Amino acid sequence: MIFMKNTIKAKQTEIGEIPEGWREFSLHDLINIKHGFAFKGEYFTDEPTEDILLTPGNFNIGDGFKADKLKYYRGGYPKEYVLNAGDIIITMTDLSKNGDTLGYSARVPATSGMRYLHNQRLGLVDIKSNQIDKDFLYWLLRTRNYQKFIVKIGGRFYFKYFLK
Repeated sequence: MIFMKNTIKAKQTEIGEIPEGWREFSLHDLINIKHGFAFKGEYFTDEPTEDILLTPGNFNIGDGFKADKLKYYRGGYPKEYVLNAGDIIITMTDLSKNGDTLGYSARVPATSGMRYLHNQRLGLVDIKSNQIDKDFLYWLLRTRNYQKFIVKIGGRFYFKYFLK
């Protein structure tokens, strides 16, 4: 067995130890959250169409995107509410007893011939700075500590702060 000494230098910050050369940021310095569209309920359907309306129900607790209970849409909508594969979305409301999915992230999957629609109870993460890696952000928004923080401060205040 070979043991190696950790050669990464770190510095102490108010959030704990971080590697030297890294900087602390507030999320609002790095991202915007775009609120989804209020799709008309009269056009919701359980019959498959090429338009899939995403909801907080498409988030597994702590495990990203879930596609087992899809809602479909058969009406018109603004094209800027069509999501792209790989987009990061977060839940802005949570219907569970414990707020289990509030603030969690998921990635929009790539699906040929289908469009995923950005519903009003979801936020689309728009990275406005090259100071953060998209993959790092995605996983950060999936951590339990982050999610507990969002529930504790009341997600509505937090998300209102980010909405543009």
